[in-house]
Amino acid sequence: MKFIDFFKQKNVAFDRMGEEEAERILRTEYPYYKLLEYCALFDAYGKGEQKGKLIHGVQFSTLYRLAKVDEALCDVLLGQYLQLERTLKAHILKLCLLYGVTQTIVRDYYDYDSEYLSRIYLPENFQVLSKYGCRPLYELDIDEFLDVVQAGTLERFFSFLIRDARLERERKFWEPRLKLFSSARKIRNIAAHYECLLSKLTVRRSPNCFFSAYMGKLEQAGVKLRGTSSGKNLLSREMLLHFCNMQYLICDLLPGEAKLQGYARLSACLDGARAEYLALADRCPVLETVYPFVRNLIGFFSETDRDFLLDPQKFRKKC
Repeated sequence: MKFIDFFKQKNVAFDRMGEEEAERILRTEYPYYKLLEYCALFDAYGKGEQKGKLIHGVQFSTLYRLAKVDEALCDVLLGQYLQLERTLKAHILKLCLLYGVTQTIVRDYYDYDSEYLSRIYLPENFQVLSKYGCRPLYELDIDEFLDVVQAGTLERFFSFLIRDARLERERKFWEPRLKLFSSARKIRNIAAHYECLLSKLTVRRSPNCFFSAYMGKLEQAGVKLRGTSSGKNLLSREMLLHFCNMQYLICDLLPGEAKLQGYARLSACLDGARAEYLALADRCPVLETVYPFVRNLIGFFSETDRDFLLDPQKFRKKC
């Protein structure tokens, strides 16, 4: 069975791009199941003998170009998250120095979370530790520790750090923001693995896809929530939350120049995605919902002179 047969079963056509070229792409660029994910953006039969088949069909070239657009968007969002992660590490170092906890904090945290850490960071299976002589994690200085830990561990460590009695005055500020980091990490994980972000940004046939608090505040700020498609194709409530939380942190924590540069890259990526979409052989109502909302949302978050309307304290339990 050829890879293109999986697409034919979904009513994908090869008029704009031939089967030979499609087969080459599936063998050298994208696993077939990755491109099949973009079929979820188009209407399909929900029952009967044709269940799962696209009602109006779609060109393979459309799925391929959507994958390229998605890849560019993932690269930008991953870059934003990594910038946030570097900023968080800088804040952690600052707090450790300010409150004099640099000497023992790594060992204290290791003792507290040893079951998790010993499973994830064994020297023999975590190559980056070789940078520091393959020493056990608990022997690393705080700067070395922050250099090697992964995103999830960084959040766990910071959560432990701000519970230290010496940092009590910092707790009120950082606890809700750590909840938002955990939420934003969902975007990071999707972007890092190119998991069809465009599809995950949308949800099909949902009666209400927005948390009312977000919707009201964004509407007050002049952000248009719906695009040009029908009410059955809206933005995913879950992904909306993660995306907004990530943009909140960027606006709240990043230095002004870095923040604006990140927004400029994301805006340029969205405009490029829009141009790509207009050149597609097939129309996709779901994407016509995504683009105007996200574009307007970026405009809202990038205005540095606006009072910030989203209170992380309100949404901490919904992440």
